[in-house]
Amino acid sequence: MTTASQVSWTTSSAEAWVETNERARRSIDADHASRTAAKVPSSPPRSAATSSVSGGSWLTGRI
Repeated sequence: MTTASQVSWTTSSAEAWVETNERARRSIDADHASRTAAKVPSSPPRSAATSSVSGGSWLTGRI
């Protein structure tokens, strides 16, 4: 048998869980939006030497 206090506790627990998850989702969405707006790179930029070697531009005109 389920008592009224058990139903009340279950309901309030479920509501708290939903509210917590909604707050977390909004926080994650806001963080993603701010990162996208700032265009934060996912990795550090390459140095000029690394970029030119990996791009193969140092071979231009040598073949």
